[in-house]
Amino acid sequence: MNKNIFFIFISVVISLCVMNSCSYEEDRLKVNVDHIKVDLKIDRMEKDLFENSKNAKSKHQFLLKKYDKLYQYFFGFTIGAGDPFATNSHGRLNEFTQDSTMNLFYNEISKNFKDFSKYKHQLTGAFKHYKYYFPDSTIPKVTTFYSNFEHKVLEIDDRLAIGLEMFLGKENALIKQLPNIYPQYLKNKMENQFLVSNVIYGFLYNRFYESLGNDFISNILSYGKVIYLLEAMLPESAKHILMTYTKEELDWCIKNETNIWEYIIDQEILYSKDAKIIHNFTSEGPTTKGLPSESPSRVGVWMGYQIIKDYMIKNNIELTALLKEKNINNILKSYQPNE
Repeated sequence: MNKNIFFIFISVVISLCVMNSCSYEEDRLKVNVDHIKVDLKIDRMEKDLFENSKNAKSKHQFLLKKYDKLYQYFFGFTIGAGDPFATNSHGRLNEFTQDSTMNLFYNEISKNFKDFSKYKHQLTGAFKHYKYYFPDSTIPKVTTFYSNFEHKVLEIDDRLAIGLEMFLGKENALIKQLPNIYPQYLKNKMENQFLVSNVIYGFLYNRFYESLGNDFISNILSYGKVIYLLEAMLPESAKHILMTYTKEELDWCIKNETNIWEYIIDQEILYSKDAKIIHNFTSEGPTTKGLPSESPSRVGVWMGYQIIKDYMIKNNIELTALLKEKNINNILKSYQPNE
């Protein structure tokens, strides 16, 4: 065979293999859930708070009955109004709902999320996938509310609550005016495109996050499992949305995956138990400390997801089996950066 033709042949074979691998990676979690019934109802607690025409006492009792422990938590801790069962509790509720600042935020929430149908549709799809993999599971009551910038997602009893003000968008005038305790990198993640993935991530984290150990690799794989589960529930979502990244941030991670891995190995981070290093690679921030300033935060979580993904694909592992796998070396031995 002519030498040039041979090299062309080899290049074509390699290209086809890469294309097939990519295709398999994209399709592996796209399952048919059309037959699964999920009747998702969305309660709007913020509307019941601000638009309910009942007098304060009747409204307070109505909210206690309808939202139970979620409202008790909201009343006592979110808005700091004290004991929800105290004799003057309805007066504290009235003070809150008449506050001009609170009404500004409610008006923005109402304007931006008046029609919640597209989010309901996406959440319904995610819960259909959840029922596909976990058929005996129950679906929570989804509730929107004003969390006073405390929670993107809060789960109490059978309610999964969404703090809508946390998704008003970085360009929203009220978000821009937030004090410095909300730095810009947090405001950047307050986009409504992240709402569904953040909600489902919180739901999955509460059920499936399990620490595999106290060293670096154990931590990033523990988070990586949850991100992989998130992808299974939202297989049509863009990868950067799953990570709460911009496209540019995800592109940086993909382009630098080998460099990141080499840094982790060279700096002997992989099995480090240094809590500060682990925190730097897994927590929110303007960047990942230790890596170039162009890096996004939580690069360790993204790396954990990459390792989990390689393990799942190369070993053809079922999703539910992933949850039972606790051997770090079994997972790690399948990983090759940028493969």
